[in-house]
Amino acid sequence: MTREREQIAHESFATIHASRVAVSGAGKRLFDSALRHGHYVEITIQRATTERGHGDSWVFGHGEELIRVGMSEAQFGQFITSMNVGSGAPCTIGRLNGQFVAEPPADGNTKETFEREVREALSGLDRKVAATLAKLDEVAGKGKPPTKADMAALRAELEAVKREVGANLPFMQQCFARTTEKVIQQAKADINGHAVLMTQQLATGAADARASLPAPSID
Repeated sequence: MTREREQIAHESFATIHASRVAVSGAGKRLFDSALRHGHYVEITIQRATTERGHGDSWVFGHGEELIRVGMSEAQFGQFITSMNVGSGAPCTIGRLNGQFVAEPPADGNTKETFEREVREALSGLDRKVAATLAKLDEVAGKGKPPTKADMAALRAELEAVKREVGANLPFMQQCFARTTEKVIQQAKADINGHAVLMTQQLATGAADARASLPAPSID
């Protein structure tokens, strides 16, 4: 006697699926990445049911999508190799509960952003030095030797500027070096992923019109 399959549903049942997605044109912008990506990794979680019959069971995702996120190759590598580290790998929500989510803004880790931050920091130092020089001119303009209190105050202000220069500029240099290295590693990972994608397409005979997909580029 043939027994029909039993379909079982529960609010906890879901499937998770990862795939490489190719993008034409200018590429896709992803959260926490200074690159525009010609391809990226997409992870989708959707509700599922299971069917039981003939001594076995089968799982089916039935299309009710809960969330879809995109990750660069570097972010995906961080995700699968850095468990229990920090707050997790960055990802970009593309759809949530079946609704599209707007593309993230341009990443702040750019040369222009760094140059602006350096100008702002130097401008602040310039104002402090100018204020100290104005006080020095004021003391000199009194027509009498400066007092110990005047000299102590001027020395304290100059030492404060010196400490700020000694602390801030090396820190900004380290930040720039760290950001540059991060972008380089992102580009390397995405270029490697681009090569893998092209290899897969060639192997399946699907690398015709899409063989010229753009490699990652700076946003």
